[in-house]
Amino acid sequence: MDEIQKIVQQYVHRHKEWCGSPPKYNREKQDYHETEQCLRNTYFTFSENKYFLSNEVIHISVDQIREWDVLYHTIKRQNIFHNHEFFELFYVYSGKCISTIDDVPMEFQKGDIGLYSPKAIHCMKTPDDGDVVINVLIRKNLFDQTFLNMADDNDLITGFFMDALYNPNSNQKHVVFKREQTTIAPSIVIQMLYEYQKNDMFCQNILSAYLVCLLSDLARSYTNRLSHVPMHRNNLPITSLLSYINEHYQTITLEELAEQFHYSTRTISNFIQRETGKTFRETLQNYRLIHACRYLTKTDISLNDLPELVGYSQRTAFERIFKKYFHCTPAQYRKNHQ
Repeated sequence: MDEIQKIVQQYVHRHKEWCGSPPKYNREKQDYHETEQCLRNTYFTFSENKYFLSNEVIHISVDQIREWDVLYHTIKRQNIFHNHEFFELFYVYSGKCISTIDDVPMEFQKGDIGLYSPKAIHCMKTPDDGDVVINVLIRKNLFDQTFLNMADDNDLITGFFMDALYNPNSNQKHVVFKREQTTIAPSIVIQMLYEYQKNDMFCQNILSAYLVCLLSDLARSYTNRLSHVPMHRNNLPITSLLSYINEHYQTITLEELAEQFHYSTRTISNFIQRETGKTFRETLQNYRLIHACRYLTKTDISLNDLPELVGYSQRTAFERIFKKYFHCTPAQYRKNHQ
């Protein structure tokens, strides 16, 4: 690992000192938008074609103030508000960075990790010398596939990611993991940059495997965080409630959940809302959609039978909710992911 750290450090140093011509900004590959008044006046949507080579499913870059930023006066490039067609995970390699989403700045320190959904309109600054961020850019199709495979092992984190990263009505457009909340995730990001700069025929397959490890470790960190949030009486953890909802997602009601754990419906409802940021109904809906995705990708069950199987009495209502989350019909989702 020491040798890997050394090579990555050299790579970051070369990246800073490079003084060739600055990259040209190709507006033709971006979509331009007018935002609501509460946001910046304009932002750009960065396309996958701008960042990914044709053979890439993961692209890794380093962001810092470089010598050509000073030479060519391009430091303000970090002020550009944008979102992506893809997912972005960033790791603060050294120093700090300031990420601004919806005009709200947030400071991240060395070792912190953030994950942006495609809908997050943001900009990121590395304001001081020595501030370095590693960006892991993930094609949406790969993230969806990896995310769905994770659902087989951890429904708790899947429900969390689904709401934060897919729900168009969610206020949470990013996920934050502080340094003290992660275990091996930072070292995985370092290894991914090391692997990426090799750029050989095995690189993308190895990076895809690392992505599973990376997201799984973040999932573990989040689950451990929730496991230490108990109800005041009987020390009931939120994980027990969520696991029970997931196990009985087809028919469970708030009244049945309250009766099972011997609380009032109001107490249970408030606890779930406080600790997850979602209502009972939203939480249940997330789990139903998770199971719907499994049936679509791992079975040949008909689209007519699927809604009832995951707790919906009407196909039209199910497909409306599904399309709202995934921006495609169940039939299209099956075609894209089977």
